[in-house]
Amino acid sequence: MANYARVFRGIVLSKEQVTDWGKYKVIEQGEKNDVFKGSNGIFAAYKLKIVKTYKGTKTIDTITVLTPFTGAACGYRMEVGGQYALFCSDYDFAFYSLNHKTISLDSSVVWTNHCTANREWFDALDSQLVEAGKGR
Repeated sequence: MANYARVFRGIVLSKEQVTDWGKYKVIEQGEKNDVFKGSNGIFAAYKLKIVKTYKGTKTIDTITVLTPFTGAACGYRMEVGGQYALFCSDYDFAFYSLNHKTISLDSSVVWTNHCTANREWFDALDSQLVEAGKGR
């Protein structure tokens, strides 16, 4: 869990395709690789109701998770109504380059992708996540 800013269990309330970052107060820091200059990419925004927080801010009830829109771009797909254990960061660094970060000024917006430990929820995860959280 050390590599993630937030780890939580949530239920997906909605999903939308994002091409305009303004709604999520997103800013970019650093240089993009030449291939991505002039591109913001297409992301999916999932709004989730937080069921339980294992790491990170515990004062919010809902959170928006941004992820690349397609699996080919490392996006993590979720279904509305589904319940997931999510491992998220406060920025997206993988999409453009290691010298570039995309962050949100809104603390209820986080990023994830399919290279994290995300998974559909099953009850045995609770004790595993509680135990893993003790090591931090």
